[in-house]
Amino acid sequence: MYNITLHQDKLKMDLQTFALASKGATLSYKQDQTTVEVAKIRTIPQIGSDPERLDVTHLKSERREYIKGIQDTENLEFEAIYESDEYAKILALEEAGDPLDWVIAYPDGLKVEFKGEISTRLNGIEVNAALIYTIVLVPNTAPEVTPAP
Repeated sequence: MYNITLHQDKLKMDLQTFALASKGATLSYKQDQTTVEVAKIRTIPQIGSDPERLDVTHLKSERREYIKGIQDTENLEFEAIYESDEYAKILALEEAGDPLDWVIAYPDGLKVEFKGEISTRLNGIEVNAALIYTIVLVPNTAPEVTPAP
């Protein structure tokens, strides 16, 4: 048996080592030489997808064998709180129809950047609930992840 003594005054832990809160994550797009943040984003979707698997089973195989195939880039759906001024700006981007450079920034500095086209939809309405709309981004390029500094 080991005798271990912990001294609370000497044991300091940075809780951010274990987890990072989502507060401060942003979605923005580049327009001209500036970056414009989309206001009141509620959700940021999963980035990336599982690669397809390719069957390489042959007649001497004991069981099926696979190798990693290519990944598909799914549409990215972001929920946002509806505010008429902000929604009008987003709708104007959709009506323009031009692909934009998008940036998802995590609170610790990690960034995901890609070019994509925007589409929107108004979500259903419920009693005593915030009005929500969804921003759908169709990536034209694969998302590039830049780790936090």
